[in-house]
Amino acid sequence: MNPEEACELFSLYAFKQNPPKSDYRNLSRRVVDYCQGLPLALKVLGSLLFKKTIPQWESELRKLDREPEAGIHKGIKRVETISLDLSKSKGVCVSSNVFAKTTRLRLLKVHSGFHIDHKYGDLDSEEEMYYCYGVIAHASKMQLHRGFKFPSYELRYLCWDGYPLDFLPSNFDGGKLVELHLHCSNIKRLWLGNKDLERLKVIDLSYSRKLIQMSEFSRMPNLESLFLNGCVSLIDIHPSVGNLKKLTTLSLRSCDKLKNLPDSIWDLESLEILNLSYCSKFEKFPGKGGNMKSLRKLHLKDTAIKDLPDSIGDLESLEILDLSDCSKFEKFPEKGGNMKSLNQLLLRNTAIKDLPDSIGDLESLESLDLSDCSKFEKFPGEGREHEKLKEASFKKYCY
Repeated sequence: MNPEEACELFSLYAFKQNPPKSDYRNLSRRVVDYCQGLPLALKVLGSLLFKKTIPQWESELRKLDREPEAGIHKGIKRVETISLDLSKSKGVCVSSNVFAKTTRLRLLKVHSGFHIDHKYGDLDSEEEMYYCYGVIAHASKMQLHRGFKFPSYELRYLCWDGYPLDFLPSNFDGGKLVELHLHCSNIKRLWLGNKDLERLKVIDLSYSRKLIQMSEFSRMPNLESLFLNGCVSLIDIHPSVGNLKKLTTLSLRSCDKLKNLPDSIWDLESLEILNLSYCSKFEKFPGKGGNMKSLRKLHLKDTAIKDLPDSIGDLESLEILDLSDCSKFEKFPEKGGNMKSLNQLLLRNTAIKDLPDSIGDLESLESLDLSDCSKFEKFPGEGREHEKLKEASFKKYCY
């Protein structure tokens, strides 16, 4: 970093402001000169000197004059958190061993300054494009040397927007990792082979456009959330996903090449939210049936799906089923009436012509959307339950 940038970075850590306090300027200049433009050294010493008096600063600088390397190395070893905002940097070159001395590092965050809540809500294409381009533009400021090594032994939280490499390094040890966030990365696959990640609870690789496939899930027994939104090159999900007995959220929205899911998806006994909206080539929901008894929300909006298997009736906890804008969807399953908890059934702009008699058995149904269904002809035959549903539906919706 040039002297001006180095002074700005140091001041943010030493004073939480820029420029430095007037009576500390000469001392600050000495520290900046000592660090020779190294961002990590500037952050470490800035953090160590934060809230210290002038005499304490002078004492620390005398120690550095006597033992220059020992002082900085001692400080680096104590670092547990590093956060780098790329939107405030003009360019960063990271050497292969930059984190070699940070043996206690628990949180590493390299972020772009951009943020959108992409996990659950629907985003339009402009929002996604703006977010991705913004992240990638800032991420391009950082260059990694070959042989780059993560400080992974104590790492609990890793967030790196626009991570530039194809894989995480082969020596990556995520044994204590709890959350992994690599938005808009160049990752093609997380790593080669398998890793023991017993503590890992969250994986978010959203908008990693080069991701082709996920590694096996068999060694991630405590994973709770998996976000792969906008991974447009993702072809399939490994069958070992069924081993994730604690998984509650699986979001695959806008995965353009994803055509289906493995049957083992039905083994996810804790799954509550499954989002496949805008997966334009997704054609068939697996029909195996099984233990997916906790599923509350199933989002299939704007997919290529034509029908649902009868096993969909096994989803006894399902509250929301969204098939809006599935232009090829023609037939609701006969056994769909078994979903006693279903509260919202969204069939707007589908090719559906009618509904089965069992629709009257949906005792919790409050919202039924059949708007813009140009081929829809009639409700099922008259009956007490059907009349009740028809009356409740007409109060809230126009068909």
